[in-house]
Amino acid sequence: MSLTVDQALAQAIEAHRSGQLQDAERLYRAILEALPSHSDANHNLGLLAISVGKPVEALPYLRAALEAAPAQGQFWISYVQALIQAGRLLEAREILAQGRSLGLAGPAADDLEGKLGAGPARDDPPSSALDALTASFVAENFAEAEAQARALTIAFPDHPFGWKVLGASLSVTGRYRESLAPMRESVRLQPDAETCKNLAIALLKLGESVEAEQASRQALALWPDYAEAHLCLGNALLDLGRSTEAERSYREALRIEPVYAQAHINLGAALRLLGRVNEAEASVREALKLEPADAFAHYNLGMALMDMGRLTEAEEAFRQALAIDPGYLEARSNLLFCLNYSETLTPASLLGEARQQGAVISAAACPKFTAWKAALDPTRLKVGFVSGDLRSHPVGYFLEGLLEHLDPSRFELIAFPTTGKVDNLTRRISPRFQAWRPLVGLNDREAATAIHEQGVHVLVDLSGHTADNRLSVFAYRPAPVQVSWLGYFATTGLPEMDYFLGDHHMATEAEQRRFTETLWRLPETWLCSAPYEQPVSIGPPPAIANGFVTFGCLGNLSKMNGAVVALWSQILLAVPGSKLLLKAKPFVDPQAVADVQARFAHHGVASDRLVLEGPSSRTEYFEAYNRIDLVLDTFPYPGGTTSVDALWMGAPVLTLEGDRFLARLGESIARNAGQFEWIARDREDYLDKAVAFAASKRVAYDRTALRRRVLTTPLFDTERFARGFGEALWGMWREGGSRPG
Repeated sequence: MSLTVDQALAQAIEAHRSGQLQDAERLYRAILEALPSHSDANHNLGLLAISVGKPVEALPYLRAALEAAPAQGQFWISYVQALIQAGRLLEAREILAQGRSLGLAGPAADDLEGKLGAGPARDDPPSSALDALTASFVAENFAEAEAQARALTIAFPDHPFGWKVLGASLSVTGRYRESLAPMRESVRLQPDAETCKNLAIALLKLGESVEAEQASRQALALWPDYAEAHLCLGNALLDLGRSTEAERSYREALRIEPVYAQAHINLGAALRLLGRVNEAEASVREALKLEPADAFAHYNLGMALMDMGRLTEAEEAFRQALAIDPGYLEARSNLLFCLNYSETLTPASLLGEARQQGAVISAAACPKFTAWKAALDPTRLKVGFVSGDLRSHPVGYFLEGLLEHLDPSRFELIAFPTTGKVDNLTRRISPRFQAWRPLVGLNDREAATAIHEQGVHVLVDLSGHTADNRLSVFAYRPAPVQVSWLGYFATTGLPEMDYFLGDHHMATEAEQRRFTETLWRLPETWLCSAPYEQPVSIGPPPAIANGFVTFGCLGNLSKMNGAVVALWSQILLAVPGSKLLLKAKPFVDPQAVADVQARFAHHGVASDRLVLEGPSSRTEYFEAYNRIDLVLDTFPYPGGTTSVDALWMGAPVLTLEGDRFLARLGESIARNAGQFEWIARDREDYLDKAVAFAASKRVAYDRTALRRRVLTTPLFDTERFARGFGEALWGMWREGGSRPG
């Protein structure tokens, strides 16, 4: 049964009032298809555009409403308000004056007149030029809008609208750096909320989060109830690591616009970073009710589920994101990362997934570099490091000692950070590089060109498929030799990645068939830590004072798969009175605590046997090892940083032999630390070793002596590690750097 125009309008207004903006827009547009000059439909569609921060797009509808029904005073008011928000102030004054001459009166008109004032004297472009520019932009003919806007800025350099639309056209087509100057000029001439918000978006794309926060706040000073500006402010705060403040901004956006799907998604991201993973899941699912086909929402749902250890559901969410957007590289990378946690997926399946991802990335990078500026017979190798983790992060911690000891007479180091995040560790390591060349704000081709211009011999990827990676830049082959190391524990699948660094424990001969890269083995250990400077003293074994054994693990909850929970439960049941201390970010969420308690209860372990703690300061994190007698490693994704930290704190780590590169990381750490006795052959041996430890006098071992011993091993000898790493760099160059430059 078809609706009459009046029925459709009534339904549209009801949907508009209840926040169902997509339904309202659909109905308004249906009315306008039948009656293009329908005044109420035009007016309300214009108001809807304003409510979502698009006053420029609102103008044609509001003008059509006014032309159809000039006796409606509210139509004059709405049109003038939109002109003000769009930065067309002189025209707003003219329209208000015209309305006044036709009898427009009342508090709303008086308020607008007070806001506008007389205004500065200047030439105003003809309305026809402004309307033509608006029409091109609204029709998404951005090339034409850019040309018209440039012409307008030349003819009327003191009028803000040309600068505003020029900046917006450049930004929406991805030319963020170019867009800054015209947007700043528009704001200088006449600040308006939309341009300030657009400026914030461009700054965020360029990694300029501090300035983006300022621009967002300027937008909100001009328009406090601007939902998009609250979203931008939240995004800037999130980038700056101020997740609690970001949460407030996203909630304010949702107060103004309850059906704002993007705000629900980003609120979920903030909550996830705060460890409130169940709330994060709920927020993202709310977004999916509004936008079921939003790939970004499915991706964020996958991230929350992975943090909770719900790996099968996380995999499904990432695959759904890819079904919607097959080119969504972040979703592909996180799918691969998620699959590495699985205790059931075979190495062959992981390789197939990685090859597929690598093929997608490689195909998008065209044309590739086939000649390089790197000297063919160098006395010093130029080595570039590409990473988003040159900061207080496991990658940063393990990199610091290496950078300190790489011989500057043999290596020239160049940093290519992929984010603008800077902290104390960044400031410590940055002087170790001869050049610091951020890739933030550069597209993949631009970033690859920037690396190519540096004449890099060996380009080192420190991310793999982890956050903020730029594997798509490596796909252009900006350097003759490209190698992946440290940040990721499996093949990238990228054809242009030549080598993957491992050690003899992780990168066995049989492992080569599971990598698209050539495996290159470091002489001893895959990673090496500088001795920690934190003044954290070692306490006595906690079992002495407690009278019971405390097992523990301070790794990510996502590593605690079903097989891990089952085996740890067996240990607890076999050792009466023992407890298990787990420390992870999600445990700030009571529901996450309850979920983990339920997982252990399924195996007969009561909740009072579990000590579940949320995150803490770095010092408190180290001190937590003083409350653990024996660290239980996860599998097939073992601990890396947490295992090294535990050994430094004098706590032994029980690990399991693995069947693939990643799964053997715990074994590599143990062997390089001289802790051979703590490597279990299989799960039965793992159980036996844990139970035997609890039953023996070894519970009262000398923890300080363990720290002294491991500090003398390859795991903490950064100078020795740097020599081996340097030889590997030269070896890869000699073998793979013979391409003509």
